[in-house]
Amino acid sequence: MDNARILIGFSVAILFFISALSFSLQLAHDTSAAIGQADVENQHKDRNLDQTLRIADVVQRTGAKVIHTIRLLPQTQVELLVEGMVYTPEMDVEALSLRSIPQQKTYHAQVIRNETGEIVRVIYQ
Repeated sequence: MDNARILIGFSVAILFFISALSFSLQLAHDTSAAIGQADVENQHKDRNLDQTLRIADVVQRTGAKVIHTIRLLPQTQVELLVEGMVYTPEMDVEALSLRSIPQQKTYHAQVIRNETGEIVRVIYQ
């Protein structure tokens, strides 16, 4: 009788240990996933980091995003070359007709930088 009581006590202790171990592993996994998600969400918030450390990335944009970029052009000092047309920050973008840019087409961006590393021109091909 005494041995059965000890065996039940050990069994319960092992069950508690296994459940605590599985809960801690699940908590570690969830924490790791949350940190990874927060990192992905915050990567594009620092414009300087995004513009200087993403040189090797192949940037793909749809025509709709290129049109949106052209609309935001007066806020930048970057020239854009799209479909053989050069768009400069000095242009009046509200007066431009952007219908020649297909919205569903995928463009690959080539970034031209000056000697200090600042973006001077982006060519969408």
